[in-house]
Amino acid sequence: MTAVSNAALGALAGRFAAPFGLGGLAVVSTAAFSLALGYAVVSIAYHVENRVPFTQLLPEKSGPILAAAVLSVFLFLPAVCTAAVRSSALERPASAAILLLLTVILVFAWRHPIRRRVWRWVFSRVPA
Repeated sequence: MTAVSNAALGALAGRFAAPFGLGGLAVVSTAAFSLALGYAVVSIAYHVENRVPFTQLLPEKSGPILAAAVLSVFLFLPAVCTAAVRSSALERPASAAILLLLTVILVFAWRHPIRRRVWRWVFSRVPA
């Protein structure tokens, strides 16, 4: 699913977005969308096959991380698609906004309960 959608959507996006100067951005966006689509197909298939409720799809306390990610799409995608963002006058404000957003996501990720389990798992496999 990921490979097919990536190739098809990337070719279409590159071809039809190029006249607007968004060819590269469109191809990167379709690659991210294709990757997310592939993950969604695997997750949904797992839940359907094993009859696991979809409420278990996201771990507990994942709402703030998901909200920050969705908010970033609505805040930054329209800004990136405008020609004004490409001006050098907006480089610093855009960089500051992205840094702020990443900080918010990292704070929520650090406070997430699954972080401890992941760290324990990683360090249990590191040779002493």
